[in-house]
Amino acid sequence: MYLDDDHYEEASFSNEDFSGEDLSDREFSDCLFRDCNFSNTIMNGIYLDSCRFISCNLSNASLRDAKFLGVEFQESKLLGIKFFECSSYSFDIQMVRSHLTLCNFSDLKMKKSRFLGCTLKECYFQNSYLAEADFSRSEFSQTLFHNSDISKADFTNAVGYNIDPLVNKVKKARFSSPEVLNLLAPFDIKID
Repeated sequence: MYLDDDHYEEASFSNEDFSGEDLSDREFSDCLFRDCNFSNTIMNGIYLDSCRFISCNLSNASLRDAKFLGVEFQESKLLGIKFFECSSYSFDIQMVRSHLTLCNFSDLKMKKSRFLGCTLKECYFQNSYLAEADFSRSEFSQTLFHNSDISKADFTNAVGYNIDPLVNKVKKARFSSPEVLNLLAPFDIKID
């Protein structure tokens, strides 16, 4: 699908294939994307305000200097996204039951972000500010948290995370048993 306009407001897109297209520098406000394919789409400089992506595929989309304000991804696939290339001044996203693989959130300020019931595989949170973020009910696999602030973050009922409390700020973060024992992994101790 080719988009003729540079600005869309309160528009709804369903079952559209944007794969490989260049949507750079376009603006979308209060828009809904349902079952859309954005794989290999160039979205550099795109501005998304209060938009929702439901059951969308964003595999290998380019988001350099993209701005996200109140953007929610539900049951979507995000593969190989370099979120660290997005605008650090306008980055407010929420993820719900989405699958994230090889996504990089390094150096971003993501206070109170939500990753509810998500699957995160080989994702990176280096130097990320995640205070009060909500990762509850999420499943982690080979995801790296390094030099990140996850104070007051919620990891209740999350599984598979590997967080080193010696190199991350974890004050008042919430965890559930028995997964909380993963925090002891860096100490190389045995628990009977």
